[in-house]
Amino acid sequence: SSGINAEYGEFQIYQHYFIQINLSSVKMWDLRTGLVERSMSSSDQGPKLCGDALAIRGDLCVTGSLLPDNAIELWSLKEGKRISVLPYESPRLRGQYIHVVKFCNGTKNIVAGSAVCHDAQVISVEDRKVVARIDGYKRSVSSLAVCESGKIAVGGSGSYISLVETMNSPFFLEEEHSGNQPWNCEN
Repeated sequence: SSGINAEYGEFQIYQHYFIQINLSSVKMWDLRTGLVERSMSSSDQGPKLCGDALAIRGDLCVTGSLLPDNAIELWSLKEGKRISVLPYESPRLRGQYIHVVKFCNGTKNIVAGSAVCHDAQVISVEDRKVVARIDGYKRSVSSLAVCESGKIAVGGSGSYISLVETMNSPFFLEEEHSGNQPWNCEN
């Protein structure tokens, strides 16, 4: 019998595929056969995943990597190749080092959080540019949740969660919360 021998990494299910990002590539495992149908890598470095840095919408996949430059990559699952590198604005000495990426609901944007920049940025997939920045944090941003209402919950290594709401662009900080109580994204 065939089975999936998935190496270390983050994964999601897409159609009849098990999409996995590991230390060197994005792999598409066929759930029917248990075999790798495609292995996609942008370079010999490949994505260096840390955290929740894999998101899928339709046949698009976005990955975030613990790399100083070119850390956010957009992939076509249908074509089995990298489409582009998306920008993340960071001070040159710090680098990008992306911990988390998510697609924003109802838009062609993603939101990404950095381990060293202490912020989250909303990036247009179509225009390939940063359209909003959510900053002011003292530590890394390692958690993001995008609610159907369009609100974004931002969290990290400090004891904070911020709830951000879209008011056209840029985003504005609606409220900040410290502690262990979760947010209800519907309120």
